Amino acid sequence: MAASQQPCATPQPTHSSLPPSSEESEPETTTPPPHPYTPRERFHLRPLSRYTLATLLSTTCGFTLGVSQGGRGSALRFRAENSHRMPTSQRGWFLYHKHKNWVVMRDAIREGFRMGFRVLPWTVGFFVLEEAVDQTRAPVRVDAVMFGEGDAEAGPGEVEGKRGEEWRREVEGRQDFLSTMVAGVGTAGGFSLWNRLPIPTAARMAKFGLGAGLGFGLAQDAIHLLQGQRLAYVDGLKQLLGMPQRRTHKG
Repeated sequence: MAASQQPCATPQPTHSSLPPSSEESEPETTTPPPHPYTPRERFHLRPLSRYTLATLLSTTCGFTLGVSQGGRGSALRFRAENSHRMPTSQRGWFLYHKHKNWVVMRDAIREGFRMGFRVLPWTVGFFVLEEAVDQTRAPVRVDAVMFGEGDAEAGPGEVEGKRGEEWRREVEGRQDFLSTMVAGVGTAGGFSLWNRLPIPTAARMAKFGLGAGLGFGLAQDAIHLLQGQRLAYVDGLKQLLGMPQRRTHKG
């Protein structure tokens, strides 16, 4: 009788210790580095944020000033209009002051809203003009931008795949008191033309705008220098005097 046959052993899968080939590995996605020339905005706020903040502050200040002036003027006007019929009894004085307070409060709130909306366009216009002068003075940089896959080590003219150009303005260093002075004089000139002020008054208004722009701009420059930011005219003075310039990280 034939000997019993042993069952055939099934071959076990062997695990290779070799790493997977590059073809089987996941495709690498190259993320372009962040652009090194991101401008540092004034007050660390983007233009839209600055316009929003200027809107809130100007409206609040205008409303407060309007309430103060409107309430004081309304009180004097009410007293002048009723000076010929002053009350003679205690009840009459009570009603007189009650009606006076209501009229003063109504006129003060009305004048507050009117003054706030009157100051608003000139304040926002000042910041818009300041940003426009900053952008106009800034030099233009044309950078090659890679859209999609390509040779990351190739030069700007040798990038494979989809490629384009991106226009950027290097605003950092150009945000100084000169732009603020131009914005102040421009806002004062627009205010004079809108209200049709005479030439002597318009000249005084222009001097006021020049002084206000100079003071506000120098205050911003001092803040930028304390924060370690660059200013074009400061770098120029250092280069003229032969002083070493500190390189700041642009990010």
